[in-house]
Amino acid sequence: MRGIYLNTQIKAVEQSIAFFAPYNEHLTEHCFGQNIDLIYSKADWQQKPVVQLSDEFGDARVYCAGWFIYNNQRNNLQALAQDYVLHGHKVFDEIILGVFVLIHVDESDVTVICDTYGASTHYIRSNRNKLEVAPSVKAFSDLGAANPQMTEMFNSLGHLVGNYTLYDDITRIDPGSVVNSHGDIAHYHETNFNVALKDQLETIPQHFKSVVDCWPKNNRTLPISGGLDSRLVLTTSEFDYGFTYGPENSGDRPVARQYADCFKRYEEFEFAAPGPSDMEKPVQDEMFFGVSGWYGGLLPIYQYTHAKSKNAYALFDGYCGDPLQRGNALKFSGPKGLLLKLFPWCYRLGFSARFIFKNRYKMLSQASFELLMADYEKRTRYLQATIYQKITYYEIAYGRGGRYSINGGITAGQMYTTVPIFFAKPVLEMFLSQNFVETAQFKLVRKIWRDVQPRFSKAASEAGVGPMTPYWITPFKNLFYRFLSHYIPGYGTYDVGGKKNKS
Repeated sequence: MRGIYLNTQIKAVEQSIAFFAPYNEHLTEHCFGQNIDLIYSKADWQQKPVVQLSDEFGDARVYCAGWFIYNNQRNNLQALAQDYVLHGHKVFDEIILGVFVLIHVDESDVTVICDTYGASTHYIRSNRNKLEVAPSVKAFSDLGAANPQMTEMFNSLGHLVGNYTLYDDITRIDPGSVVNSHGDIAHYHETNFNVALKDQLETIPQHFKSVVDCWPKNNRTLPISGGLDSRLVLTTSEFDYGFTYGPENSGDRPVARQYADCFKRYEEFEFAAPGPSDMEKPVQDEMFFGVSGWYGGLLPIYQYTHAKSKNAYALFDGYCGDPLQRGNALKFSGPKGLLLKLFPWCYRLGFSARFIFKNRYKMLSQASFELLMADYEKRTRYLQATIYQKITYYEIAYGRGGRYSINGGITAGQMYTTVPIFFAKPVLEMFLSQNFVETAQFKLVRKIWRDVQPRFSKAASEAGVGPMTPYWITPFKNLFYRFLSHYIPGYGTYDVGGKKNKS
């Protein structure tokens, strides 16, 4: 499994290491008393992602697990490492987008730096003699007994929240954090919920293009569905390889195939077409052990498409487009949720975070729900943001989004370089700065797509609505097409079978 293993037991995840070995390089070093295993992408790094700094910069080494865009350059680790030593951790706030964990090691200390929104998903333990880091909880020795309350939450939700794992002394590395060997934590970024350019939503495709253009065209893959998120990415640039999966006459494939000519190579296939993998369960169980379930069937799909993609190793992911473009982090199931979906203007009533979370996480016991609320308050108490902005931020970084939905991208990221393009800093903060009553009412979509070519902006999605559909019609069309996808044979989307697998 890709990532950095600092003073942990890499043999405990040997099945996933071996399974993904064709896509990755494995570097083992002993540096200033620290045991380091670094597993990184062969495609993204032509040279090993390690910088040996000279005496001028403290005679240290910097290791990178992942990738980043800094000063408009992709993976210029030498420049980033030198600037960090000279100017401190604030230089990481200049990274426009990245999925990374960096380790800085010198004779006096070891420091761990995590990407701004925690998409790299590594775990840490700092109450032993040495700092320990790994991308899987299973790589930590002497796990001890699982916390009963975390176990109850895991069994109820299929995932945990916040930075929790099943084990009290192991946590997910906090997004945007810098941690030293003593467990001291600093943060290099403060999210802006009121950016000056928040009304310039039509510029979002331009921001997407600046990210996509960091990879040559022949290195780009785009999985395109019948929805709007991947289509918005497609409007910005050219892609070498594209694919869509799902039932042949589903909502996704007939919509997506309209854009087949936008790719040099494009294919569509049934979800189960790549066939089952005997290794899927042991590999995924190692990856998500102690923190979350996983999406069944995705591993064979990404293995299959990567083989077809040739050199198109950078996969552009529309992760989090739903909560940011359409306010889905505020929505929930049940009669009350249905009423709000049909009449989203009701969000003007100003629902509390407790009300929304209670309905989104209704399967939790009271004790586990209070733990979730306490974590939410801890993470958002001092943010200069509205309640709805805080909820969306929490769900993306610490709730179901950051602790479960992201797992599809993590799985793809063992073979591809996964690029969660909605996490580009100007894009994410522009979305988070919106009035989320308008977001939930679908009022943002037309503004975002205002300058997009009609071929893309006028076609309906798999939900029967297009970017130019009047916002007041959208909820009713969405409900009708949801009925079709659930009850009309062959119309279902690429849904992965609703499989929740518990590690």
